[in-house]
Amino acid sequence: MKISFGFLIILLLTMTSCVDNGSTNPAVKGECSVDAECLTEGTVCAPNLMCLQLKDPMEVPLGIEIYDYRGDSATRGKMLMDVGPADLIPSEDGIVYISIPDPMTLSGTIKTTQGFVKGTVVTYRSSSIPGKEVVTSSLDVGTINQAPGVNYSFSVVQKGMYLLQVIPSPSTDYAPLLKDVWMSQNWDQDFTLGRESYKVRGQVLDTEGIPVEGATVFIFDWLTGHASTVEAITGDASGLFEVTFADMPISLSLYVIPSDYSSIFPADRFDVSQAALAIGTVNEGGTPIFNVGSLLLQATPAPITFKTKIYGRTNSGNTDEVAGARVTFRSEVTSSSNNHGQVYPDGDGTTDATGIIVVEGTTDASGIVTVEIIPGDYSLGRVYEVTVVTPHDSPFASIKKQIEVGSSSGFGESIELENRIDVVGQITWPETGEPMSSVLVEAAIAHNAEELHPEDMIDPNYMQTDQTDAEGWFTLRLDPGYYDFSLLFPDHYWLPYSTYNDQMVIPDQEQNSAYSFAPTQPSVVRIVLLDSNNQPLRDMQVRGYAVAEECEIDDLGCEVPARLLSSYTTVADGMATLLVPQAPPQ
Repeated sequence: MKISFGFLIILLLTMTSCVDNGSTNPAVKGECSVDAECLTEGTVCAPNLMCLQLKDPMEVPLGIEIYDYRGDSATRGKMLMDVGPADLIPSEDGIVYISIPDPMTLSGTIKTTQGFVKGTVVTYRSSSIPGKEVVTSSLDVGTINQAPGVNYSFSVVQKGMYLLQVIPSPSTDYAPLLKDVWMSQNWDQDFTLGRESYKVRGQVLDTEGIPVEGATVFIFDWLTGHASTVEAITGDASGLFEVTFADMPISLSLYVIPSDYSSIFPADRFDVSQAALAIGTVNEGGTPIFNVGSLLLQATPAPITFKTKIYGRTNSGNTDEVAGARVTFRSEVTSSSNNHGQVYPDGDGTTDATGIIVVEGTTDASGIVTVEIIPGDYSLGRVYEVTVVTPHDSPFASIKKQIEVGSSSGFGESIELENRIDVVGQITWPETGEPMSSVLVEAAIAHNAEELHPEDMIDPNYMQTDQTDAEGWFTLRLDPGYYDFSLLFPDHYWLPYSTYNDQMVIPDQEQNSAYSFAPTQPSVVRIVLLDSNNQPLRDMQVRGYAVAEECEIDDLGCEVPARLLSSYTTVADGMATLLVPQAPPQ
């Protein structure tokens, strides 16, 4: 049965006359050239020659990133620093003054104890803005050898804690190195790859006691993030492994890929506490060694070849195969002997008999996906949760459903997809009814959609964009679910970017259902950037981000993303005027 969907979204932005003098709205005229001409208390003359409210950044709350776009700068195009809302404190004149310190240098040498290896150095720093991603810089240092080794150097501006990591390639002979560095001045940090200060040994068996051949063990220190060498278990098929740490770990986590087709992963990681390490570590020839004992994986049948077809139906009712869809098969493997992934230092063996089969494939031009998958036994099929994520330009929606896989190779149940929903809307100036062209409309899965409607979190990265045409119309093709709609206005409209959260998009029972979004009136935040000599900095781009209301202003671990409101490049006096909403959209 074919189902047709339709939505009409009308976006009416009820703005006051506080818009750009050069905008396409003919009702608006410039009303000021300096602040003194703005007679309403708390307003200032914005660059669009309109009197707008001057807002405290904490009321948004607002965080900023500062990028260098000076033509003669060695750091042109790079982000220099970010400032969280708790540190954006206005002076008596309502302006936030920020001094950009002189750059500091983080440098040193990297060498090996013997031999050579290629390497990369990466620095990590957490953003100061809740809901923003970690900031990184990367440097390829080429081939690293014995003394004197190779030099590396990073230039940083922002004071704080940096995580410095040296990544060898390949990582089977040399353990990656990690170091925390507090940057408040120039700092030298040297590294030596290949120091065998600590070893971890163990064995991988299945639950029938048979060694698992060809398994790969990933081991890292889950408190510090230090990683080991990666050892593939081959050789005599004994299931034994040994990996090396450059420094003694505080704790261990072990993940095991038990075969070359990489389809079964333990559901629980194998964890070793600091106390267990202290008790179980022995000294062998001057090297501390810890034996994790046996890691037991659930025994399963050999994989089979399994195929299924992914298709949809066009508006005319014809069958249309879906090519390029990512199809994931997932099934749990359980056993009553599971001990939740704990390992002990006595070497007597441990059990993690809970596993997850995860297999992925992509549909071909005929809509068929072919995978090597763990089958059911002869009496019972194995039930898989199948997730189909279609290409973002596909007319068919992603889906999640269950299918059963038998004991032999062959075709399984075909999967039919529903049509995506066409969401149509128009953006106009309410004072005149004139359309607003060139507005970028973006729909992304709502950041809290998992709480609102878990079954619609099929493709959390799904996003669609369209730009309004000359008549202000746009069209978005969406999966059913909850979305955050963002409106990104051209500069000449002089409006802050607006986001309307948790808008529900479902199959429509009545044609021409309408959405309306609350107005977002503009106000401004003024920021002045100064160098270390207190001189204004021009040609620095300042980007303003609104911190989500779900985040505390000092919660740097908040996962709800901050959203971009506006950006502005400083002028001769070092000032950036950022557009922010007077009140958040309703």
